[in-house]
Amino acid sequence: PSKELQSLAYRERIHRRLSYSHYRIRDCYRRTVRKEPKAQGKLRLLFSIDEKGRPINIRTESKSLRSPRFKGCLVDLLRRKSFTRPPRGLVVKIDYPMTFKLR
Repeated sequence: PSKELQSLAYRERIHRRLSYSHYRIRDCYRRTVRKEPKAQGKLRLLFSIDEKGRPINIRTESKSLRSPRFKGCLVDLLRRKSFTRPPRGLVVKIDYPMTFKLR
């Protein structure tokens, strides 16, 4: 398969793995809402994965959900994760969008 197809398949596996961590992400959000009751909105988790499967260059982007507490919790959570190694020679960048709403 081409590098483009390999990269797409790998990114899909990473997205699926992140979706399995939804309860930890939700826990970050719940802790934030206790201190910041109006915290809600869309957020993108952006990062790359190095040759050993570790997330690097982790950052968040959001125009609506600006809580440093929440963003810090997500970054800390991601720093502790590891993923399968990407196919040799691939630079993999992940863009994981999320929406958080108060209920």
